[in-house]
Amino acid sequence: LKNGFKDGTTAKRIEQVREARVLFLDDLGAEDMTPWVRDEVLGPILHYRMIQELPTFFSSNMNLDELETHLADTKNGVDRMKAKRIMERVKTLSTPYLLEGENYRKH
Repeated sequence: LKNGFKDGTTAKRIEQVREARVLFLDDLGAEDMTPWVRDEVLGPILHYRMIQELPTFFSSNMNLDELETHLADTKNGVDRMKAKRIMERVKTLSTPYLLEGENYRKH
């Protein structure tokens, strides 16, 4: 998406992600969250996918409570209500599974 700012294709890129037949958001919560990303990118993508009942998968090193806290904390302060709205969409779109095992990144 960041490259889209330079060439003016941000809206088209968001639309492609939003409408993908299957979407996998990898390592959700690893990135710094800005209000714009949370409210204007992630929120609308998840809302659309929820309404259209499109398959959406997430991975995260955080549990659902930790992820909600992360989504609430931005550079501009804390907004728990908006984070809660995002998490309702995440919970509607997915079923949490705890995957445990060896961390292969250490090798």
